Amino acid sequence: MITAVLIDDDKHLREGLKALLQRYNHEINIIGEAESVKTGVALLEQLQPQVIFLDIHLSDGTGFDILEQLAKTKGKTSAHIVFITAHEQYALKAFKFSALDFILKPVDPEELQNTLVKIKEVVGKSNSFDHIDLLLENIRKKVDNFKRIALSTSDGIHLFDVSDIIRCEAKANYTEFFIKTTNLF
Repeated sequence: MITAVLIDDDKHLREGLKALLQRYNHEINIIGEAESVKTGVALLEQLQPQVIFLDIHLSDGTGFDILEQLAKTKGKTSAHIVFITAHEQYALKAFKFSALDFILKPVDPEELQNTLVKIKEVVGKSNSFDHIDLLLENIRKKVDNFKRIALSTSDGIHLFDVSDIIRCEAKANYTEFFIKTTNLF
């Protein structure tokens, strides 16, 4: 069983997401909920979920604020992050910060099912949370100073130096990255 928490200031979204998770997946157990940065930090300090479904805009700050506070008190964050937000302008930023996935509100059940597949693959294959450390490192820096990027593939998340990327090509709904000495994606 995969443990998860929901952090969103919209109670209706939390209830709806729980219902969708129960309908489409019996392997994810929601072990807690929070509606703000303050309650989210407290919840995550108490629980150690494998996955965090995290809204970006909360009543008292952002989901990024939660990650920063946890990094200061706990060091490494040991959960995979799935951002759920109504603000699509954060999609690129979330992926630059190594998010496992990014879902727009209102949550599309098919999109959620695709995310659940990713969660099962990543949680089942990896206990390494280097991508979360990269997320926090990138949050602390200006966007122009990125030196590494985390890229998600079917076999996990891989870290690369941005300078090793030769080019990117659009392939249907994916991007193919050409990396020095190898074509991984």
